[in-house]
Amino acid sequence: MEINRDTLKQFRDDFAKAIKKLEKEYDVTISLGNIKYTSDSFSSKIEVANNKSDAEKAKDEKRMFESLCDRFGFLPSDYLNSFSHKGMNIELYGFDTRKKKYPCMLREVGGTRLMKASSSFVKTMFK
Repeated sequence: MEINRDTLKQFRDDFAKAIKKLEKEYDVTISLGNIKYTSDSFSSKIEVANNKSDAEKAKDEKRMFESLCDRFGFLPSDYLNSFSHKGMNIELYGFDTRKKKYPCMLREVGGTRLMKASSSFVKTMFK
């Protein structure tokens, strides 16, 4: 096999077709990451994720919020608590523990816009 950009693009397409049976059998999504290659070989990361319903995802999100909220000075009842800012209705849905300055994860209610903020800002907006 000649390894170049075009053959790897075809390989990615063929790989996606070949794993359809496994995805269906195990109810997962399998994706091939970036491909690194030389003229002799190539490698890639394969990610396998469980397929969850929206209800299951929301349940997991709420459980994660409840386990982290006290670390940032919030209550479990603050999950999906909303406030208005700059003409948008915004809700608190989670925390990113790796972010020290802006750990609060926010989203526009009914929209797709995601935002981040400091704990002090969100607490001030909840008052």
